[in-house]
Amino acid sequence: MPVTAEAALRSLYTTAAIAGATMTGGPPAAATASAILASPAGQYAMDQTIAFALGKDAQPMATGGMITSPTIALLGEAGPEIVLPLVSPKRTRKKTDYDRRMKRALLEINKSARLKNGSFRKGWDQAKVMKKAHKLARKYGPSTKKGQVRKTARRAYER
Repeated sequence: MPVTAEAALRSLYTTAAIAGATMTGGPPAAATASAILASPAGQYAMDQTIAFALGKDAQPMATGGMITSPTIALLGEAGPEIVLPLVSPKRTRKKTDYDRRMKRALLEINKSARLKNGSFRKGWDQAKVMKKAHKLARKYGPSTKKGQVRKTARRAYER
């Protein structure tokens, strides 16, 4: 009789749950874990876990579709597919400030790391350029720290 993927996963997950309970709480915890897994709620949870692992609840996207909430999807089932977000997450002020400092650092580092034809000077590569640029961007630091303007204004007022 062949062993199905569902049976193998059920056995593996049950063993892992009981072993984990035994390691953390000893035999009483293992008995509790066994009882939970044998209950209807435990069986349902195990069935959902196995379905997730096997991708049975995955939504096929071969004909396209729009996703508006977290979804388990089946991609590439009918050939190559592209998944693109419709809205990119807004970057925080802190990140955009670092982006500006990084741009300045890259421009400065690339002046010394590249020849006029655009190739790297001897001993330089892209990894070294990025490492030095990150170091320089951190050195530049933010122009003003949060609350610094308010603090300076308060000190001027108190004088």
